[in-house]
Amino acid sequence: MTEPTNRVRAYVACADSREILVLELDERNGDLALTQKVPAGGSVMPLAASHDRRRLFAALRSQPYSVTSFAFDAASGRFSQLQNLSILPHDFAGQPWAADIHLTPDGRFLYASERRSSTLALFAVCSDGRIEHVANFGTESEPRGFAIDPSGRFLPAVGQASNSMTCYAIDATNGRLRELKKYAMGKKPNWVEIVTLP
Repeated sequence: MTEPTNRVRAYVACADSREILVLELDERNGDLALTQKVPAGGSVMPLAASHDRRRLFAALRSQPYSVTSFAFDAASGRFSQLQNLSILPHDFAGQPWAADIHLTPDGRFLYASERRSSTLALFAVCSDGRIEHVANFGTESEPRGFAIDPSGRFLPAVGQASNSMTCYAIDATNGRLRELKKYAMGKKPNWVEIVTLP
């Protein structure tokens, strides 16, 4: 993930080292220099950032199988951890396997996919950047990838074990998902990319 400002930074989720790397671009030679290693507390999956770049969210695919939120100082590029919330349904007793994470365009709702429970976790994002768990929604079997369209109205999710995709409508008031339609996919779909065509 990169920062869309004149000061170019890249943020890299490192699953094995359980940290987020912050790299800064040297405009003279094009090199990226490592400026910070942020301990994440678990094996990090994809990152999601608020549009104002003041908050960063990471899904952890190892203990504690959660979403971690960070506050970000744009001037220094430094992070500080705010909280850590489970992505698992309350009644889940298996071995978790977290996957993807995305914010709605307005930054009000955050979703994370969990493959072993085959659920999408919904979190409300508070004004101070903290998150509150709202609900878990059953979805495709082993939901590796999902996306949110630019309008923030729809969420398609694919299942690696179901070989299909379900498209959901997002309730603008509370972020809850309503199933619209299921589509057959190829074998083991694992990524969703939404492209806006002219």
